[in-house]
Amino acid sequence: MPQASPEEVGRELSDLAFGIVEQNWLEQHIGKVVDVKALDQLQINVAEWELTYLILFAITSGCGTFSAADSARTTAILKAFHSTLFSHIAEQAGQEVADEHKKNLPARYRLYGPAIEGEDTNKPYKTPYRLLGEAAALQIAGKPLPDPHDADNFRETIKVIFTEVREAAIKIMNFQQAQATEEKA
Repeated sequence: MPQASPEEVGRELSDLAFGIVEQNWLEQHIGKVVDVKALDQLQINVAEWELTYLILFAITSGCGTFSAADSARTTAILKAFHSTLFSHIAEQAGQEVADEHKKNLPARYRLYGPAIEGEDTNKPYKTPYRLLGEAAALQIAGKPLPDPHDADNFRETIKVIFTEVREAAIKIMNFQQAQATEEKA
């Protein structure tokens, strides 16, 4: 069985990203800790796109696991994934919306990056993904969460989403690597 092209793997990762958003993750998961129904339609749209950016970052971060093993292929897959994702956005919301998101992507993408890099898991009072949770609350909810209980629940929700999506991306990439290894044997 021939190894899938970077474009095919990129499409599979893009389908994963859109599949998660289309499963109403905003309402079912974020909505449990933030009153999503209290947001107006514009805020809901913004929150959904911000969740999409978080998912995009989680997938990109998951692919990073493979960059040391085959950096050229991983880079090609990531480029194909981002390209396919924006094609999906253009199909669903129009080219203008896709172009706007493409233009805004780096700043948002960078916000989540330092959040993960800044985690200090050596201190037991700090929850892993605390900074990611705080960054996501600002991006998705448009404000920090003042209630410590709500903030903890939100952080745990973001941690679950990020971890599951990242692991799904790693599984997809592992499958491709396993296919390539079988072909060489």
